[in-house]
Amino acid sequence: MRIKIPKLLSRIGCGLAVVLWFMLLTLPCFAVVLATQGEIILTHSDIPFDDFRVWLIQQPRQRGIAISNSHRVSAVDGSNAVCTVLDAHFILWEGQPVTSPHYCSCYKPESGGWSSVAEGDDACHLAGE
Repeated sequence: MRIKIPKLLSRIGCGLAVVLWFMLLTLPCFAVVLATQGEIILTHSDIPFDDFRVWLIQQPRQRGIAISNSHRVSAVDGSNAVCTVLDAHFILWEGQPVTSPHYCSCYKPESGGWSSVAEGDDACHLAGE
């Protein structure tokens, strides 16, 4: 007895396979850009350090890849401050493992740019973390 798969389900499966194949084909491009430039940054907004970043760690005693991503939150004190919460992860193939940092920065809009309000633990409290 043969099981009949609905046409829509079959098309979704083929579409998913094409997307996965395309992602696999872009891996060499990703590796070349990372090797030549040392980092790849995709910016989320104009707020400082609000981005997704992948970079190479090339220190004498440590080698690997680091990945960081930030997300934006509004300050819990009701001010017009905006905070970025950054989390990073390290994949090391040489050297001692390190803890993944969690860092916060808060900014307020000021004449077409951003001015720092708080950094570190103070900013994390302001961000509600």
